[in-house]
Amino acid sequence: MTAKRLGAIVLALSLVAAACGDDDTPAPATPAPATAAPATDPPASPFGADGSGLKVGVLFDGPALDGGWNESHGAAIDRVKALYPGIEITRIEDANPGQRAQLALEDLASQGNQLILATGSSHTADIQTINADFPDTNFATVGDTIL
Repeated sequence: MTAKRLGAIVLALSLVAAACGDDDTPAPATPAPATAAPATDPPASPFGADGSGLKVGVLFDGPALDGGWNESHGAAIDRVKALYPGIEITRIEDANPGQRAQLALEDLASQGNQLILATGSSHTADIQTINADFPDTNFATVGDTIL
């Protein structure tokens, strides 16, 4: 697995975790297993420390300010952008599954986004339809990850 692909996957997981997290509740401490493997350094990132060089497209199946699911993902994306201001993020709203979503996904991939995140698993079939045409793009949905 390349460092670039690993970095994009880590970012996708961070976005999902941030959308589901709650800053007011501390995480319980988890003791390390007695036979834990020694820590290794993560692979070097091809992106700058501020995220520069990474382009991310985000596809919403409705309005981003829906007061619920999409809005929580939008807030998570805003948090990631605040932490890594060099990341270039393009958002597309109201991309209902089907031809509209496929065209939006193709547009995002053609713009050079290395990671395209769909905020719901309703876009899984759309991603599966077009992902072979964009081998250098990492696609992910909240419910499924397609590499």
